[in-house]
Amino acid sequence: MFFYYYCKIKAKQTFTYIQDETQSFGTAYICRLDEISKFGASSSSETSSSRAGVGRNTGKTEHNMNLQIKLKYIIIYLILNAIGALLAFRFWWTDPLILSGFNKFTLILLASIGICWIGILFNSVMLSRILTLKPDEFNFISPFGLLMNQFFSSEIGINKATKLKNTMSLIAFPTLFLTIAVFMFSMDIYENNQLKKYGIIETVSVKELHYDIKQNPYAYFEYQNRKYSINLSANSLKVNDTVKIIYSKRNPSIIKYLNEYQQE
Repeated sequence: MFFYYYCKIKAKQTFTYIQDETQSFGTAYICRLDEISKFGASSSSETSSSRAGVGRNTGKTEHNMNLQIKLKYIIIYLILNAIGALLAFRFWWTDPLILSGFNKFTLILLASIGICWIGILFNSVMLSRILTLKPDEFNFISPFGLLMNQFFSSEIGINKATKLKNTMSLIAFPTLFLTIAVFMFSMDIYENNQLKKYGIIETVSVKELHYDIKQNPYAYFEYQNRKYSINLSANSLKVNDTVKIIYSKRNPSIIKYLNEYQQE
């Protein structure tokens, strides 16, 4: 009998202990879940904030890239036009008889126009993109790459691609003609200024008559103590005829007949 009561008491104590342990474990587990939930919410909030920050940075980066792309177009345009203008300036006053034929000097002058044309194309691509592509999410692309890519027709559609191409042409060709006109006008101003400030008048005699491909006559003579020579359009001049010329002391390649200079 005593043994029966003893087992009953021990069983009750054991059950009570298990129940208490189970409750404490459940409470601890619930607290742990609560902490995990709070940590998850905090991490989610931080991640959202981080993503928002990345989005802002990306937007800022895209803005800077667009500005860099524009600057790249402008710099290439200015550099190529400067190179073309310097080449043309260097050989602008080459002997007219030499320029009447096809040789390295005419090739250099043609190349100077080509270099300027390429620079103008880069500038035209930039301006046409600004005018027709809104928004413009493309990176830097050269005129040749744009042509090979069919003016982004697969990305923006044929209609917009056609508009981009037409806009580019409408910008490029007038710019080329304007560039050539401005250059020639600037050369005339420079030439007249040289002859006005540093002009030297000299009487020379025609040594020989030379002819170009079309058989147009050119009078060959020497000037500045035979240091320089040139062929100018002969007009009605003949060998041993004398004529007055004017040339620049600082740039002797700039030379004209005196009567033609006075009539301008």
